[in-house]
Amino acid sequence: MSALLTQEQLKELVSYDKSTGDMLWIVQKSKRIKIGTKVGTIMNKGYYRVKIDGIPYLVHRLAWLYTFGVFPEYDIDHINGNRLDNRINNLREVTSQGNAQNRKLGSNNTSGVVGVRWSKFHSKWYAVINVNKKQKHLGYFENKEDAVSARKTAEIKYNYHENHGKVRINEEVA
Repeated sequence: MSALLTQEQLKELVSYDKSTGDMLWIVQKSKRIKIGTKVGTIMNKGYYRVKIDGIPYLVHRLAWLYTFGVFPEYDIDHINGNRLDNRINNLREVTSQGNAQNRKLGSNNTSGVVGVRWSKFHSKWYAVINVNKKQKHLGYFENKEDAVSARKTAEIKYNYHENHGKVRINEEVA
């Protein structure tokens, strides 16, 4: 195989079920790889990854290649935030900015809302949002609800995904 895997080459190696996101080996490439087993192992960032002819691939990018015949030019976003859910209707090609507009709530977030923080210095809540890789200040607020409202209004204005900032559990799809 060449350095850049083609759809035809991929389809000779694996089957892909678009409705479940399962990608299975249809050939035995080594003693470790058995026909019918899932392609890839979960890596430290929570994505399935596989090596084909020594070249590492993210399985969600292979799902895109399998379905559309080309590797995605940009990022692939898992719409529901579950990095193991590779159903094609859960994947969308987006710029890195678009991908960042569908992030889960960070584990170190204390307000429960992305972009809303407590300012000890001002003794007020404040809201921010990233627009074109720059942080935009949305204001200081006496109460948290007003800061949250300002943030949610800005998310709509700047086309953030509706799942942005939601708490998500990264587990296998049943």
